[in-house]
Amino acid sequence: SRYTRKAFDRCRRMHLLNGPLKGSREVDVWGAGSTGKPWIRWLQSEGIRVRRIIEVSVRKIGQHIHNTPVIAPGDMPEADGTLMLIAVGAIGARELIETHLDKRRYCPGNNAWFVA
Repeated sequence: SRYTRKAFDRCRRMHLLNGPLKGSREVDVWGAGSTGKPWIRWLQSEGIRVRRIIEVSVRKIGQHIHNTPVIAPGDMPEADGTLMLIAVGAIGARELIETHLDKRRYCPGNNAWFVA
């Protein structure tokens, strides 16, 4: 039971709250699919506002998911001190996302964290 997906998620979330998210009141999230939505709900349940969601799905862009606006990667502004959590589990997505992060001055492990 210690090694279930649910247990692993609890562990990651606890470490995020005590580490990168400590003192954060607002974050951005990349991913509004089956991986990202539970993270968004969890952040909101912890009192952390999700300012915007970055998503590649054309049908989600321009919508609101969990009361949060969804924008395209090309519309993502430069890093401004707000932490970015990347919750995308698709194979090959990490490389695409890292390219966008680099262009916008995000640094994985510093102001951007891959959580999936």
